[in-house]
Amino acid sequence: MRTLIFFFIAFSGLVAHADETQLSESQLEMLADKEPKKYLPKLLQRLDADMNESLEKQLAASTNKVKEALLAAQKAWLVFRDADSLFELAGDDGGSGASVFAMERRIYQTRLRIYQLDTSFEQGWQAVPKNAPEKNAAEDQQPPTQGR
Repeated sequence: MRTLIFFFIAFSGLVAHADETQLSESQLEMLADKEPKKYLPKLLQRLDADMNESLEKQLAASTNKVKEALLAAQKAWLVFRDADSLFELAGDDGGSGASVFAMERRIYQTRLRIYQLDTSFEQGWQAVPKNAPEKNAAEDQQPPTQGR
């Protein structure tokens, strides 16, 4: 009986792991809401794969000159995304949620990049906000700080 229970527990763990690799983006989102440290990295992996697929489509439809420019832009964008995540971590003074917020920011930036790769500028980047949100009225009344 013990062997049967052990086998069941071990087998169910393998099935659960196999199922996680087949989860949709929306399923990963729901799981990440409950267990962000476990599922946000998996969601980012999925989005990175989607981004690479979008990049490959663009490269396949491009001339050599455009390919070189696109690859240079992508390389620079990846450096930006990493720096942006570090910026998020630095601003949080290392609180318990800092790594989660940085990962969420990285996911947001990756989704924006997928949109940019999939939508030509001529079509219009409608979903990207044009202006920064309005400042809080109290902030407007504060005198400017020196040294900034």
